[in-house]
Amino acid sequence: MSPVATPRPAGTPTQLCERCGAAMRCGLTAGDAACWCASLPVVDGARLRRPDGGAWGACLCPACLGALATGTNDPDDAPNTRH
Repeated sequence: MSPVATPRPAGTPTQLCERCGAAMRCGLTAGDAACWCASLPVVDGARLRRPDGGAWGACLCPACLGALATGTNDPDDAPNTRH
């Protein structure tokens, strides 16, 4: 039998963004039914690459994912995102 994740209180950060280091919550890691990122439009995978061309190994915060999705370099320039 596989272990069941124990849900964490809403809003509790579960990890750090791999791109900027901001504390963030991954719904899947937290045991939520879904993660906030599942409600976002599909993003071209080429935009989600690290500067060296590799793939990110972990979740990104809303600001960084928004910045990469819109093609901006700075998370603070991404629309409707906050750390």
